[in-house]
Amino acid sequence: MAGRRQARKREQVIPASELAWGMGESDRYGGRQLSEVQLREQKYRLVQREVKEVVHANIELRMAEEYKSIVKNVKMEEQSEQLPIDHPDTQYRGRTLPPNAVILTEQYSPRYPQHTSEEKFEEIQKRLKETVGGFGNCGWMKKAVLYPLGPRDIRKMQKFENSHHRHHLPQYKLLVDNAMSTAYLAMESGHSKEATVHNIEQFLGSSGRDEIIISEPNSGFGIRLAKGEDPQVMRSRDSPIALIFDTPYTRYVKEVEAESEYQRRLIPVEPAQYFYEDMFRCRISSTRLLNDPEKKSIEDSLSRNDIRSRAVRLIEFETVEQRLRAMGHRGVEALDVYYSDTQFGYKQVHETLHLYVKYQMKPKEREHVAVTLECHLDKNNACSVFRSHCLQVSFLDVDGKTMNEEAKYNKDCKTLILQNFPAHMFRHEVREWFVRRICDLNGIRTERIEKFVEPIHGATQSFLDAKRVNAAGIINMELQKLADPVLRGADLAWTVTRKNEGPIKEEEMITVQFKSVITGARLIRRVLLECQRGCVFQIDKEDYQGPELRPCYRKTFVISRRIRAALSETIRTFDHSARKSFTALTAVVDENMLYHDSVHYRLRVHEEWKSGSDAGIIGIMGWPVDVVRNYTEKLRKLVEPQIVGECPELLEGAGELYAKSLEKKYPGALVIEVDKFNDHVKVIGDAADSAVKDLKAYLDNSGKIGMRTWIPIGFPFVNERVAKAMSGRIVEDLKTVMGINHLFFDRRGKCLEFEGSVAQYEKLVGMMEELSMDCFKKEIRGRAETGVPAEGCHICFCEMQRNYFRFQCGHSMCRDCANNKIKSIDAGGIQIRCNYPGCEKPVEPSEILAIILGGPNRMKDLDTANMHRLVTQLKQAIFNNNQDYQPCNSTDCPGLIHKSRGDPLRYKTCTSCPRQYCRMCLLEPHHGHTCEAYARLRIDDESVRAYMESRGPGNVKKCPKCATPVDKIDGCHHMECRCGIHFCWLCLAMSETSQQMYAHLSEVHGGHGGPNLRPEQLAEEEGGVAMQQQILQNVPPV
Repeated sequence: MAGRRQARKREQVIPASELAWGMGESDRYGGRQLSEVQLREQKYRLVQREVKEVVHANIELRMAEEYKSIVKNVKMEEQSEQLPIDHPDTQYRGRTLPPNAVILTEQYSPRYPQHTSEEKFEEIQKRLKETVGGFGNCGWMKKAVLYPLGPRDIRKMQKFENSHHRHHLPQYKLLVDNAMSTAYLAMESGHSKEATVHNIEQFLGSSGRDEIIISEPNSGFGIRLAKGEDPQVMRSRDSPIALIFDTPYTRYVKEVEAESEYQRRLIPVEPAQYFYEDMFRCRISSTRLLNDPEKKSIEDSLSRNDIRSRAVRLIEFETVEQRLRAMGHRGVEALDVYYSDTQFGYKQVHETLHLYVKYQMKPKEREHVAVTLECHLDKNNACSVFRSHCLQVSFLDVDGKTMNEEAKYNKDCKTLILQNFPAHMFRHEVREWFVRRICDLNGIRTERIEKFVEPIHGATQSFLDAKRVNAAGIINMELQKLADPVLRGADLAWTVTRKNEGPIKEEEMITVQFKSVITGARLIRRVLLECQRGCVFQIDKEDYQGPELRPCYRKTFVISRRIRAALSETIRTFDHSARKSFTALTAVVDENMLYHDSVHYRLRVHEEWKSGSDAGIIGIMGWPVDVVRNYTEKLRKLVEPQIVGECPELLEGAGELYAKSLEKKYPGALVIEVDKFNDHVKVIGDAADSAVKDLKAYLDNSGKIGMRTWIPIGFPFVNERVAKAMSGRIVEDLKTVMGINHLFFDRRGKCLEFEGSVAQYEKLVGMMEELSMDCFKKEIRGRAETGVPAEGCHICFCEMQRNYFRFQCGHSMCRDCANNKIKSIDAGGIQIRCNYPGCEKPVEPSEILAIILGGPNRMKDLDTANMHRLVTQLKQAIFNNNQDYQPCNSTDCPGLIHKSRGDPLRYKTCTSCPRQYCRMCLLEPHHGHTCEAYARLRIDDESVRAYMESRGPGNVKKCPKCATPVDKIDGCHHMECRCGIHFCWLCLAMSETSQQMYAHLSEVHGGHGGPNLRPEQLAEEEGGVAMQQQILQNVPPV
């Protein structure tokens, strides 16, 4: 067919023998005759891809393992026992709102705004003043005695007013001086003023013995402060407080619950306080169950391990004799330890150090890594890359079971077996991570990377022999070899325990707990370093890798359930950041991850919570020690509240109510405390930032915030004549002209039912108090001696604010002056008195606590910090007044030492720490020397004294242990004496090691006197990479 292209011939393969010219095998390889093996190798290389330049992965880089999160879902629980209620005097100590007062909305608007009128309000106020001014006064008031009433007296008079025995008293009136926030009992004076005052005090009765028992956390002793007395030391035998196991009440509850539903309705479970009062036949002041952290603290102090698992109850008796009699009751198991509510500190830090040793209790196998390539042409390149990283490379035969070097010539064989990994890559996950890094850097494509196991001949018999080995004994023996000579008393430095008691399971966990963090951390580092050189703690001779080691340092503190529940999301975010810190360092190939022990670096938030406990334990666990400590400090700052200061409007009345109402606005995410002692509002929780904005905008929005409450119109808030001046018509007029939604006068209850804005409430209360002051002036008019000073606080002479405090003597002072009076307590003047002219009555100890701590619903996490100064001054007063007591001079020890009779060779122990001392002279034990001779050995001679004087004050100090003079020329505040003790130059606190002293300098004095890195100075970046680099580079290793 014309123009049509012919079909192309098919390609043919012509054998070399039929060609006119051909090339033999000898010609192909340069004329050399190759063996069959060499020929196969040459063909293998010809088909393989060209070997590229190797990109090396850092073989020393450690892979940081990310902890799994163990953060708990902490929620508020229903209390098994009734919460403590406010003291009945609380409502009369200052300006408080009724319990039914609530904030309604932040978008409040008046119902009839068109009727509001300031002019009409002033007219109504004028009419009320005219009405009050028209009231007459009693003639006997001119010579009446005005006796100020304290909160306790006010309660008695209100109870008396409601009784039918008013004719038992002469003529009297109850008056209120709103300018001074003082309530008076005005009584007709029949004879002299002194006789009338005496009669009034006899009628009101004595206040009784008022005392409090406080202590510094973990001090082991208490301080009794009674009205008008010097503080006294209290030990467990002198305390009215007892700790017992709650077995009797628990058994009783179970018996009642076992009854039928009908019987339970007839005879319900009685409260624990009533049960124990019936059991002991005496009155009990208070009782409660200890929470889990409190029990743990007692367990540690008594060196027991059976307390946390049982219910422990604190019972406060009225007298010591009642406690002693009750403790002899059959069936009562008591704990012989001093304890009180302030003996436990929420901020107390607890440290533990463990080394976990995990054995795989099964016949051993050699574990390798199998790498299957995507293409068989990459085998040569992959072998070159892996061998350049010091790995041994073998090939897996097509049967998938045996290693065969000849298998590489088979194109169907694409699996390489990698061996000889560095010692720090003891887990398959780490080895796989290392292989993937190599492949990614060198462009090696793989199908899969998996574990390959090679059996070991004789492993079964070796395993059976290992089962009979005492692993704990092996660990103990090797630790003694690695420890310092001083630490080789294993019973003193560490304890080794086995977790899986009984039949041996597949995994055997042995825990080594160190009693000292400093020495334990040093020993762990030696163990980890030895692990890089060879196998440690080996019990199976075929186990060349050894057990898995995991060092774990844990630093924790106590937190209340209420605060922890409010910080749920914040804690989770922080935990995520901590767990990612070291993995982020590994990702950027940080040089800090090249250390031999960095394979063990890990962090996470640690928590311990038990159902029914109102407090739990939180902290950081992981390795290394320095980073855990820094993250713990960061966590402690995270749970500290935000402060809203310079807000007097939020400290009382409607402002305080609004602040507390924010907890309902942000349910479960906020805790608010109105701290009147420190003049600010504390805010903590996930919604803290939003709440702070709301609080700061309170004054601007007070007209838009609605509230509902009762406004009392009667004693002791306003004078009774104010209620007489009110009428239904006036109340309706006030409601209209002020734009109040609801206002009703309950004449029988002597109160106004109010529903309106906060601004309207403040305005209405201000008008009532102004009317009340007019009534008071009317009542005392014409008196020759009023007994009432000029208006204002008698301390600062400023106008008395609504935020005041009324003492039991009946006189009030503004809250700022009351706070300053308590803050000014020092060791030379523990007993403070009322400054009202002519009063001088001592302030009761319970009032001091009420001013400092507030009510029972406070943040108890902050009690230790608020009480610190008072406790310190009380302790100093004890030491000043009684030379038989001295503070313990161990580092940061809150205990005391005291003289006592007995055998001088039987040394005593500090109430808090294990330090021993002589019971006669309170010095350290001095075997072979009398107290007098040892004291002479500590006296400086004249030459030393002259030298100390020539150097000037503060340049030479005596060692707190041996009294050797120490001259500080330069450097940090850490001193080491030739006697071996380390001490602080600033406060002379002692420690056994330099690490303990550096920790003391950082925590107490903010640094050691030289360059000191603080965690808050570090830059924050995603994952905490920059922070970890700074920490690891600047904090000296333990």
